[in-house]
Amino acid sequence: MPDEPINLTPKPEVSRKARWSNRLGMWSLVLFFCPCLLPLLRGLVMDWGGVHVHPHSALFEAVLIGCIVIGVVMNVAAMVLGVWALLEIRASAGRLEGNGLAQAGIGGGIVLMILVALLMPAVYDAREAARRTQCKCNMKQVGLAFHNYHDAFKSFPPYAICDADGKPLLSWRVAILPFIEQHKSYREFHLDEPWDSPHNLPLADRMPSNLRCPSDFKSSANASTYVIVTGPGTFFPHDGQTTIKAVTDGTSLTVMAGEILPNHAPWTKPDDPVLDQSAAGRGRFSSAHAGGWQVLMGDGTCRYISEKTKPTTLRAILTIAGREVVDEDDF
Repeated sequence: MPDEPINLTPKPEVSRKARWSNRLGMWSLVLFFCPCLLPLLRGLVMDWGGVHVHPHSALFEAVLIGCIVIGVVMNVAAMVLGVWALLEIRASAGRLEGNGLAQAGIGGGIVLMILVALLMPAVYDAREAARRTQCKCNMKQVGLAFHNYHDAFKSFPPYAICDADGKPLLSWRVAILPFIEQHKSYREFHLDEPWDSPHNLPLADRMPSNLRCPSDFKSSANASTYVIVTGPGTFFPHDGQTTIKAVTDGTSLTVMAGEILPNHAPWTKPDDPVLDQSAAGRGRFSSAHAGGWQVLMGDGTCRYISEKTKPTTLRAILTIAGREVVDEDDF
């Protein structure tokens, strides 16, 4: 019986680049699905650990962005290795195989990149809408603090905590600390010293989180997004304090506070815009939200003000007794 013929052709090896292309494509897919599991992980941490994790905290945002960025990098690497593997296999004259793995890495990478391009705007819009809602909640807490202060002292807070000579020492934000559940922080301040005194200055680094808009990434770390407008005819004049009876224009048509971004004044510093004749300059609000900014009205509600609002209308809603005729549809 004749011997079987010996096959001297070596068995092709699978290209290592093709293998890595396929692996990176699979790992990037896993990373893209990780953000979907973050809310579940947050719930488990809060339920089991008893630790509150804010959905827009810096750590939460960093994990989300990190997963997406690393996934994109791995996707690009998978496609580059896939193309390199195909060229290597073609030049090997049958010594290498793995076309399917390389093509899967390239195809999967292309599909995922298209999905990222399609889904990222929607994800950004959804998260910005959530931040805007949280900003609105923050401002409502400030409004509730203003009204609770009024209930306790029969007037709204002063524009600043001043000394006996009327010199501003500390911001109104310090005055409302007991009304936003920050009693301990309030007791640590020396109310007869300025914001930048040796004792008070270190406290500026401990700003309550609800005094800053979650979309505010431009202001200084110890600066608040929310400001009041001061001056004659406003909720916060320099020569006294306002009672709710003095708001004859209607609390629902008068602004108490709003957003200014970027803001670089520490939250404890009495530095708020003063209403001028044109309501321009620092008197105009600004925010990270597209098309306008949010304001706190005198009745504690929040309104979204279009950036196209006329200066005359803006001035009208900033004064408490100007007797201007303003319709809610004007802003």
